Amino acid sequence: MSIYGYTIFETVLEQNSFIKAASILNLTPSAVSHAIAKLERDVGFQLFIRNRNGISLTREAEKILPHIRILLHSNEILEQEIDRILRSESGIIRIGTFNSITINWIPEIMKSFRQKYPNIEIRILQGNYINILEWIETSIVDLAFISNTVLPPHIESIPLHKDRIICVFPKGFVPCNPGYVTIEDIQNMSFVMPKKDYDQEAEKILREYHLNVYSQFHIDTDSAIVAMVEAGFGVAILSELIYKSCVGNVDTYPFVPEHYRVISLAYPNSRYDSFAVQKMKEHIVNYTKEKGFFNFKSF
Repeated sequence: MSIYGYTIFETVLEQNSFIKAASILNLTPSAVSHAIAKLERDVGFQLFIRNRNGISLTREAEKILPHIRILLHSNEILEQEIDRILRSESGIIRIGTFNSITINWIPEIMKSFRQKYPNIEIRILQGNYINILEWIETSIVDLAFISNTVLPPHIESIPLHKDRIICVFPKGFVPCNPGYVTIEDIQNMSFVMPKKDYDQEAEKILREYHLNVYSQFHIDTDSAIVAMVEAGFGVAILSELIYKSCVGNVDTYPFVPEHYRVISLAYPNSRYDSFAVQKMKEHIVNYTKEKGFFNFKSF
């Protein structure tokens, strides 16, 4: 069994297509089919089921998938370590991120990192909190930005930024106290809520104060939430970083007492960091410090 055969297997799975995988790997579709057939002979069972929507894994293939990913990840680390020894700063980094980080941080992080390490390839995977947790747990990503609200204690992480939670109102709202709102201001209001897997901070605050939330809207994009608030369909609880990436004719107020979400940089296991991942981890921490986002005394 060759490592390359497993690489072809993973690419076919990611692309949900033999033809697309062949294009990415610079192979013919026939060569990809032959490689998968050989791999199936080697392991002793069928790996893929073809259907109208593309392909799916057999139950047997699902059982070995985590081990294949560990094997490929370990091989990549080995190759990068050999490259590092030969003083060739190269490799691939996969970073998991969510919308507000993708908009506000990722472009500058990628640009400045590529200036230092032009031969290191960066791949960005954007998703919701549940997606990102799964990517970390299965080593699909090397690093990931995630909120501590959903981060299990067994996952290694570096806290980067305390992102203040604010309340977003239709234009013209006047709070009981000038300059800020309390739970009493919003306890009888309708809410525009994010879908659960996308942002759990609002739900956490409302649970903390035992508020029964009435909401007709559960939305998965930040800008759409602000647009619904602007149109008068309710109020929203967002973080400042989320709101920064949106445009809307609305009013915002912080909470008293203040609430935050902690944005952390998480990773599967630092013992197996490649050279490229080590450098990106250092770069991200330094970036947040230089920009004034890093508001923790130590980590």
